[in-house]
Amino acid sequence: MNTVSLIFLPDEKTIRIAIDSWSKMIENIDKKSYVSVAIFVAETNYTISGKAGVAVERILKS
Repeated sequence: MNTVSLIFLPDEKTIRIAIDSWSKMIENIDKKSYVSVAIFVAETNYTISGKAGVAVERILKS
């Protein structure tokens, strides 16, 4: 299991996540694009499964 820094939902079918550069998640998504995201809120948890892709591999500071 990996921890993400930020979750953003631009629309009802898309989840965007921000992760640290040392995470192996990008490598794993490149190898196998099917993923699950578990969300824990209070005493409830949700799991969302689907296909993933890398939108931006690294954001550089200017």
